[in-house]
Amino acid sequence: MGASTSWLAIRGKPRARALEELALRVGDSPGNARDSGLRGCDFPNGWYVIAARDYGHRLTEDVTLQRLSVGCEVVAGGVETHVMCSTACSWKDAREIWWMDHDSEIGVLHLSTRGQLPLVFTNIYEGLLASQDAEGGPDCGVDFIFSAPEELTKALTGYHYDESQSGEAWHSLVSAPPPKRSWFGVLFEK
Repeated sequence: MGASTSWLAIRGKPRARALEELALRVGDSPGNARDSGLRGCDFPNGWYVIAARDYGHRLTEDVTLQRLSVGCEVVAGGVETHVMCSTACSWKDAREIWWMDHDSEIGVLHLSTRGQLPLVFTNIYEGLLASQDAEGGPDCGVDFIFSAPEELTKALTGYHYDESQSGEAWHSLVSAPPPKRSWFGVLFEK
């Protein structure tokens, strides 16, 4: 069975404020996550992670990440194992810092990047290339480079879509109505 998922991790902005900006709230029961496809978890290293069912979820679109990253850091990513596509990016203060994308249909060694990748990525990438070579190279039927985005987000945030960390306590997330604005706020765009 494959995976189709997206995630974003937020650091430097209170969870309540981030959820409000995303028009989300904590659900009333764990079962809400089955309906919404969204769950959240506070990680001990200061990141708040939102995991979403489906690759390319609207919460990981550039316009959302740009708006959400004002005053904080956001690391987002996603995987679609059925077609072996993966992606990750980082935003801070409404600016994309780095981005990467792997599509095995382009090639097993394919990895598009832009921006300034974190230093830790060099070791991750070299390790994945070494594993690919040890398995028999690009024609061996295995795709190690697919894991580059997810391994980088794990190194930065502690979250990996397919691994549990000690102490994870996930809660469901559901849509929330937009905050009500006073007539004064409407008049003056507040």
